[in-house]
Amino acid sequence: ASCHGAAGEGLIGPSLVDDEWNNGTGSLEDVVSVVTNGVPAAGMPPWGHMGQQKVLQVSTYVISLTEQ
Repeated sequence: ASCHGAAGEGLIGPSLVDDEWNNGTGSLEDVVSVVTNGVPAAGMPPWGHMGQQKVLQVSTYVISLTEQ
């Protein structure tokens, strides 16, 4: 929430509620990769240490934001 906003609207990090993706196409595979590995050049830290199940849950939630 501190980077992408409580509703994904974007703050320091980009909006997650529009159809534009800075890294990848918005596919589950691409989002999992970004969440797992981060994008250090853009200030996005890696979150793979949360474990595969939580990464998948977060990634699924991120994708759901564009469907609302």
